[in-house]
Amino acid sequence: MDVRMILLAGAMLLIGAPASAAGDPDAVRGIVAEHCTGCHEVPGYRARHGRAEVGAPSFQSIADQPETYPPDRLAAFLRQPHFPMTQFVLSRSDIDNVIAFIERLRGR
Repeated sequence: MDVRMILLAGAMLLIGAPASAAGDPDAVRGIVAEHCTGCHEVPGYRARHGRAEVGAPSFQSIADQPETYPPDRLAAFLRQPHFPMTQFVLSRSDIDNVIAFIERLRGR
């Protein structure tokens, strides 16, 4: 392998795969139930109190707008704490899994 190939491989590792490439939509159950349903309506999950006051979009409405919410934009948003998500930070794998879950909703 020549130096250019090694540099290219290294650059690809630094950049990373697309946001939902490695995500597992079934691995988000705990995250969604614990953190998301307080503000977002999520298909298949019972909503918790407070959602109406926050005005957060439903996961299905996010899924239905792929031009507005492409995977890379979702990943960038989920990497930043946002109200009321200021108390926890999602790991890269959690972010990938949430995006994979939303991508699955797009297939409905």
